[in-house]
Amino acid sequence: MMHRGCKDIASRLGFPKPLDERAIWFFGASRDDFERAAPLIEGLSGRDTRLAVLLTVSPGGNGGQAATLSDWLETRFPSARIVPAPFGNALSLKLFLPRLRLRAAVFLEGPGRPDGRLVDGLRARGISLVGVAGPTTPGDAFPDSLKRLLERVFLIGATPAQARSDQNPPLEPLDAEACVARLQAIMARDLKASGSASRKGLAGKLLNLTERDQWNERLAWRMKRYRGLEELSGILGAPQTILCLGNGPSSEDPSLKDLSYDALFRVNHSWLERGFLAQPDVVFTGAKQSLRVVRQAIFGLQSRGAESRLVRERVFNPLLPASRFFHVGDTTPLLWDFDWEHLRPTNGACMLATAVALRPQRLIVAGVDLFQHPEGSYPGDKTTANAYSPGHSREKEQAFILQLLARYPGELTIVSKVLKEAWEEYRAQVDVTQAGRTI
Repeated sequence: MMHRGCKDIASRLGFPKPLDERAIWFFGASRDDFERAAPLIEGLSGRDTRLAVLLTVSPGGNGGQAATLSDWLETRFPSARIVPAPFGNALSLKLFLPRLRLRAAVFLEGPGRPDGRLVDGLRARGISLVGVAGPTTPGDAFPDSLKRLLERVFLIGATPAQARSDQNPPLEPLDAEACVARLQAIMARDLKASGSASRKGLAGKLLNLTERDQWNERLAWRMKRYRGLEELSGILGAPQTILCLGNGPSSEDPSLKDLSYDALFRVNHSWLERGFLAQPDVVFTGAKQSLRVVRQAIFGLQSRGAESRLVRERVFNPLLPASRFFHVGDTTPLLWDFDWEHLRPTNGACMLATAVALRPQRLIVAGVDLFQHPEGSYPGDKTTANAYSPGHSREKEQAFILQLLARYPGELTIVSKVLKEAWEEYRAQVDVTQAGRTI
């Protein structure tokens, strides 16, 4: 109990345990609040998800029994994490929020009133604020000070007649399953892109300059942008065999050691520590840590926000070598011709789209296991959920990859049982030219 108390104090001071996955944060003031929301909490915190669900007891309405309620929450929702809210001072809030990869805060119907400064801090970071209520009058469900800040209120079990798009906040009647889907769509938002895509400041000015030929050459001692497929192909030496490695377990298939290739494409940086095929020509990423630790490769970036991060993490760091990069949208339109709906492509999908656009004679694909490999998500990793993170889905990713491979006219080698089986089933149903393909 003493240990729990120390952790709670650390959290309130601004030092909760950091999260590796995106998080959604539920606020409620009583057992009834959380029990009504149980289908949502359980639907979002299932075993096969890479989403952290946080539960916090709001001040007010709990009769001073916050600790008792927190104990009950731990038992009632074992897959969720109980997080005491930070103290309301500016320093605790500033330390607290960056440690949790929050995308949405959900306020449950009831008398709880989260600290106004906490709510303001969430809004300042672009985190969605939504309410969840029963089929009641929303004016009675939330304090006015909170209601005016909510983006929308989901009415669970309400009738369509109770929908009010003209009210502030808008009211959406949903059943529990539909509400989970709506919250998952909110979680798919890329705050990194929206928060850092601006071309203002020195980083933005430098990026703008790289789009001019003369300045792109002048800045090459620190950063060099490759524009267009032809330029990228030229710097890679017009590769005739490209090996594309995702990060699934099949990326370390022993047969890969005996394959020859002209260019190696990889994703992010988890492969660095394991040392297998760890000298890629191109790395597709947007993650800060990957941009820091990968040293010599060309970076394939899929957003303007990722470009800004590259400048801040690498170009301004004199200890790192010059950065070479390209925006995948400048090399292939295939990514954006596909209907991703509210989702977006993974870096692995960007890797494959770029490789296909380069039209090598032979394309080798491994490690693209669609989070369905029996050994888990990544080589040697038994803890990370074998699932896509919010913002991506297996269905969309697989559909895009299969359509993409169907457009590739060269010799295709797939070293992944999962993707191989999906491809064989797809080409049996669709008229795909078979000449030159070996699987």
